[in-house]
Amino acid sequence: MLDCRLVIREPSPSRLVAEATGSSSLRAEQKELTRRRIIAAARQCFVDSGVAEASFNEIARRAGVSRATVYLHFAGKDALLVAILADDWEAQRRLFAAVPRPDRADFRKALVDWLLRMQRAYRARTDSFGLYSKAIAHDQHSASLMRDQRHALMAELARWLPMFDLSGADARHRVRAHLVLARIETFCLLSLEERWDEEVLPGTEIVADDIIALLNTSPARV
Repeated sequence: MLDCRLVIREPSPSRLVAEATGSSSLRAEQKELTRRRIIAAARQCFVDSGVAEASFNEIARRAGVSRATVYLHFAGKDALLVAILADDWEAQRRLFAAVPRPDRADFRKALVDWLLRMQRAYRARTDSFGLYSKAIAHDQHSASLMRDQRHALMAELARWLPMFDLSGADARHRVRAHLVLARIETFCLLSLEERWDEEVLPGTEIVADDIIALLNTSPARV
């Protein structure tokens, strides 16, 4: 006769750990996706209505979440402004990390193409520029945040362009490196303010030549 009794096996400890870890990872991923939806919705509300007029109800509606969920992630508009700024700064760091390597045969052309991508990225964020000053004005640590971002960009460039590695460099070279970094950002902003079109390509070539000139200088180490 066949034994038809049901045998219940307890899951192994390793399986329980794996399931718990997977569940925790999924929750963290969903939480981050919700946070990003809220930031995107807040950005659009602030641009469309202004920071003062934008409401948490409208931000929640556009994000597809409840008002309570928005407050769960962000205490107020100041926190949202800082999150928008941090989001854009992270995107900026990724762009700087994609700087071409100087050992490429077509390095100057690759550098010009990289600067053109940078300028297009700035153009895509034009509507948000007015929010940055508000975010900085509302954050007591804004000066140190801006300094940290500048150093982070320099570090990304230094991964492939050693002249941006300022550890032990003399004062003259440190100033030159910071000025070249500032010129990249100034060019991108100026091209938008002046609504340049045919001037963009020669502008990127000028900035590329500045970077190459810095490449050809060996910093004195102190």
